[in-house]
Amino acid sequence: LLDFALTTKPIDKMTLKLGYQYRDNDNRTPIANFRYANRDDPALNAVNSSRDRYNAPVSTTEQRVLAEADYQIADRTTLRAGLERSHKTYTLSDRNMTNTDKLSLEVRRPVSDEFLGSLGYVFTRRTGSEFDFNRFFRETHVAGYLAGTSAITIPSLRQYMYNDYDENRLRASGNWTVSETVTV
Repeated sequence: LLDFALTTKPIDKMTLKLGYQYRDNDNRTPIANFRYANRDDPALNAVNSSRDRYNAPVSTTEQRVLAEADYQIADRTTLRAGLERSHKTYTLSDRNMTNTDKLSLEVRRPVSDEFLGSLGYVFTRRTGSEFDFNRFFRETHVAGYLAGTSAITIPSLRQYMYNDYDENRLRASGNWTVSETVTV
């Protein structure tokens, strides 16, 4: 993991943050063969069964860049804008890579001396490489089993954690300072 951020104040009413993160999750789980039963198949007991499968430890590498700015648009009112881009690659999954882009806007203002409120909007979009529905299946079976089998495409088994999506989120928050030692 490498996480780097630079914060600066280029002009009087603005604070700027630039960041970069590199995360390499190298899954070193040992890969082994496992025999599985297909109903009451007598071939299961064979020494060289083609019904062996491998476990499939998934590794990921992610690079993320971030730019975020706070700007005082009025007395005690701050506008925050942010852009973020994440590029993630996968091993042994239905996709080779995904890109996630995020745009955020938020207005923060104290309503009173004790209460700070904010209202924000976040748009997120993820896209990626084409799905290879059979990759996980192919790479977890021994070659002898796959000989003569046709492609298997079962949409209900799609790994949705890698899917494309658009997300629109509206958020509101508030901090109430009850006393010098308590904030809700």
